Amino acid sequence: MEKTVKTARQLVKEVGVGVVSVGPDESVMAVLQAMADNDVNGVLVIDNGQLLGIVTERDYALKVELKGRTARETRAREIMTSNVICASADDSCERCMAVMHSEWVRHLPVMEQGKVIGVLFLRDVLEEVVAEDEHLIKDLERERIESSGATGGNY
Repeated sequence: MEKTVKTARQLVKEVGVGVVSVGPDESVMAVLQAMADNDVNGVLVIDNGQLLGIVTERDYALKVELKGRTARETRAREIMTSNVICASADDSCERCMAVMHSEWVRHLPVMEQGKVIGVLFLRDVLEEVVAEDEHLIKDLERERIESSGATGGNY
């Protein structure tokens, strides 16, 4: 019995958020508006097709609000996290989950041929990994019942 496993590419297509991004010189107000418009809590910072960083709600809270700065005057590049952990489009969802756990990230851009094709969010990856495991468990239970000839219970 083999486990059905989706790739990051497949999950990105299924989740359908796409790439939500801003330029590095856009205001944090524009970042917040992009988050609100797309119902996400993280936005990529991309310049000329190259991933430079990511800005999350946490970055805004810690680097703007707590520092007494304003969202209109602060630029995305000033608060972005520039060391962005990414997944390959061919990575399994389990691999993505392991990376997110070990690196303590909740947003995982998916790269293919040097371009961002989407972003996976922790919730989406976790739901997929659980669904894959549940499917495997049901298949194993069905296989066990069929191989044992059981028709009901073992009383």
